[in-house]
Amino acid sequence: MKMFHSFQTPILVTIALVLAFAAPLKAQDSQQDYLDVHNRARDAVHVAPIRWHKDLADYAWNYARQRRDCRLIEPGGRYGEKTWHGAMVISPELLQ
Repeated sequence: MKMFHSFQTPILVTIALVLAFAAPLKAQDSQQDYLDVHNRARDAVHVAPIRWHKDLADYAWNYARQRRDCRLIEPGGRYGEKTWHGAMVISPELLQ
């Protein structure tokens, strides 16, 4: 097996780090990013905008953590649910 030259190692490490951190940067979309896109679509059909509801977001986050085992159980709480199944990455751009 041929050994790398000493100058190649830092270059390979740099490339690996760039690739490792490039994908998570897209994960920085905020709640407002999603609301803005959604509300533009609602405005186009003359429907009132929605706003972020922290209590509902906390409830959904806690429910998702409880259901991370993927068992389909009705939440039974004060909110209903809409379910979606898929492996696609969701971003605000897809909502346009």
